[in-house]
This record gives sequence, structure tokens and C-alpha cells, in this order.
Amino acid sequence: MLLDLKSLLLAQSDYLVFLLAGLALVAGVVVTLRRRRGGALPWPIWAAAGLLLGLAWWPAKIGADRAHREISVQMGDIAPVFADIMQQMGHSRITLATPPDDPVYRQLIETQIRLLKVSPAVSDIYTMRAGPDGKVVIIVDSETDYDRNGRIEGEREQRTAIGHVYDHVDKGLELALAGTANFDRETYSDEWGDWVSAWV
Repeated sequence: MLLDLKSLLLAQSDYLVFLLAGLALVAGVVVTLRRRRGGALPWPIWAAAGLLLGLAWWPAKIGADRAHREISVQMGDIAPVFADIMQQMGHSRITLATPPDDPVYRQLIETQIRLLKVSPAVSDIYTMRAGPDGKVVIIVDSETDYDRNGRIEGEREQRTAIGHVYDHVDKGLELALAGTANFDRETYSDEWGDWVSAWV
């Protein structure tokens, strides 16, 4: 289960905007003083500006850490439920030879689409399995409306075929394939975007 990286960067981006605005304000004062009085900005003003900008980092960091914790809990709660639903619906019956019009497969795809609609914080859900050759392959990955415009558009949003080789195997995925659910707050990139993920 994936969450788009953008939702985790809001606190840091807010701080960056604040930092740039603060630096622009200080630069404006310096330029104005030099033009009007030919002088420099007194050192206490520089010290106060630096202190203000430095102290403002802590609320941004606290906000980002809180967002990480909330997302971790949310995904840690939701992902096992999604996995259980897929298991109960017969996910284990899907093989690399399953045709795309198989009724169980189609029902799993439709369920993924419904789960994504009722879980707006989740960007994507898909299932994987280690194939007979040891490669990790995607089993069920529905169409995904990443931009939430109500339409499936472009190659990125299309359904992924059964057996598509997944080349971005990381420690979290390896743990999940061995039976240990986990949430990885480190971001990673694949052909669909930049993410943090919960593996179950």
C-alpha cells in the first residue's frame, strides 16, 4: 500500500516558504538601509533574524514528525485489513497463468478500486508475490486514478498485468514476503512515483 510522498512534505515546504520569505525581508531591509543611509544592518538585527528563522524550524519538524507518526499508524491499521480482504476473496487462486477475464481476478480488481475510493489518503494498493524464478512480480494492481480527476488516463494509471516484474525490492518488501508486516517511512521511487509504503 502506497502513500504519495507529497502529503509528507507539507510541513517542510511550509518552513521553506517561511525561510525564503524571511530571507527576502532581511535582504530588502539591507538594500533599503544601504540606499537611504549608506549603512549596514546592525548586528543585533542579523542575530534576531537568524534566531527567528532557526527557531521556526522546530515547529515544522514537530509537524512533520507528527504527520509521519499518524501516517504510520493509519497505514499500519489499514494495510492488514486490505490484505485480509484480498485473502478472503481468493487471492491465492491467482497465478501467473490466470487470464485477465478470470472472475476472481476481476472481483479482486474491482475491490481494489473500491478500497482506493473509500481511502483517499492511500495512493495505491497492489499485491505481489515471489515468482518461481525468485523475481518479485505484481499479481493484482487495478487501474489507479493518481490525480483524482475521476478518469483513468495515461500509461501510469493503467492496470498492471499479472506477472509484471517489480524491480524495486527493498527491505520492507522482503520482510513482508517473509511474513512480517511493516511501515517504511523512508521514501523510494519506482516507475509510478515517489512513495512511503506499508507492506503486509
